[in-house]
Amino acid sequence: MGKDQAFSPDGKSLVSGSRDGTIIVWDLMTAPHLGQILVGHTDWVESLAFSPDGRTLASGSCKQRYAIYKNDKNCDQSEIYLWDLVTRQPLGNPLVDESGWVRSLAFSPDGKILASGTDSNVIAMWNVVTRSRLDLGGPVLPTRSVTFSPDGKVLASGSGTIIVLWDVAAGKPLGQLLSEYDSASGYVSAVESVVFSPNGKMLASGNSDGTIILLDVATRQIIGQPLKGHTDAVHSVAFSPDGKTLASASEDNTIILWDVLTRQPLGPPLMGHSGGVLGVVFSPDSRMLASGDWDGTVILWDSTTRQPLGQPFRVHTNSVTGVAFSRDSKTLASSSRDKTIILWDVSVESWKARACEIVGRNLTRAEWESFLPGQPYRKTCPQWTEGK
Repeated sequence: MGKDQAFSPDGKSLVSGSRDGTIIVWDLMTAPHLGQILVGHTDWVESLAFSPDGRTLASGSCKQRYAIYKNDKNCDQSEIYLWDLVTRQPLGNPLVDESGWVRSLAFSPDGKILASGTDSNVIAMWNVVTRSRLDLGGPVLPTRSVTFSPDGKVLASGSGTIIVLWDVAAGKPLGQLLSEYDSASGYVSAVESVVFSPNGKMLASGNSDGTIILLDVATRQIIGQPLKGHTDAVHSVAFSPDGKTLASASEDNTIILWDVLTRQPLGPPLMGHSGGVLGVVFSPDSRMLASGDWDGTVILWDSTTRQPLGQPFRVHTNSVTGVAFSRDSKTLASSSRDKTIILWDVSVESWKARACEIVGRNLTRAEWESFLPGQPYRKTCPQWTEGK
């Protein structure tokens, strides 16, 4: 049965009028059934990363837990899957890591190296083509986060209470380690997340005490005072593509957007999560922000209006541990402790194309005026003739 349809001016809703006289308004940003689920892991998926060309997705999980602690979260062998995003199938066998949970993954800008940070004292750099690995000899502390500089020459890692900057070519630390230890008070703040600014001159760290620290990469010095606004641990930090905004996601269920220049919040925190927010990321086109939480919810935000784009995505049955956008901003990946990765189609243009394949004709001018009064009439599906 053919349907008439039209898109709202903001492109976020679709009105379809059927020949049986019914009208349906579709929210184009809330269709979790379009998510494609990647299945293969046998335990919590704790990390994921897109390759720069958008063709490969890496995901890390535990393969084998300690035999004597079967009900514990300790892991003595983990695995990293490399997924072909065309076939949605693994690229060969998983990379096996004998050093505990893979907490963080990052591709180098040229896509040739995959860095992995684990719960043990090993940070590995994998050659994506040959699958060989180089272990960096670092601090004997769990590594929560790894990230490459934009030029690919430096790798930063957040390990326990310290941040290490590594020379990628040499595989060795660059100078002294940066510590979150306050010698005056004796207070130790653990590093939860690290990320480079787009120009590579600054490094931001989200910390267990709810603060964010900005570091000058060249001088290895902290820039000003820590950013304070959260009331619990900051699990994830992300710069906007232009480097002017920093997003921080916290255990206090909120996300704060910071003006990097003034070091002040850009308005009140983003509210909408009912659990601690574990991951946050900007889309490469700067239009969206995505976040995931302990309750298994993914929220897509309009980065300009700071409002959610439709309803939250609730398909995962356990905590969402990470979120990542593809380079073209059309696909969002979310990893979860339900052992799966979901690929979400977040392109409005894609939704429109799919809708046009389903409907049979455009709205008539009378129907258009009834459903979209005051809006200039137009054909919303070029392949169909104008409605009479």
